[in-house]
Amino acid sequence: MNENIVSVENVIKQIDGMNLEPQLELIAYIANKIHKYKSSPNKKTL
Repeated sequence: MNENIVSVENVIKQIDGMNLEPQLELIAYIANKIHKYKSSPNKKTL
C-alpha cells in the first residue's frame, strides 16, 4: 500500500513540473477515459 502512495506522489510531482498544455492534454485524456467507462454497458470494477 505504501508503494502505491509513493508512486502517486511521484506522478503528482511529474505533473506539477509539466507545462500547462501537456497538463490539459492529460486532463482531456483522463476525462475521455471516465466518459468511456461511464457510458460502457459492461462496467468493470476498478
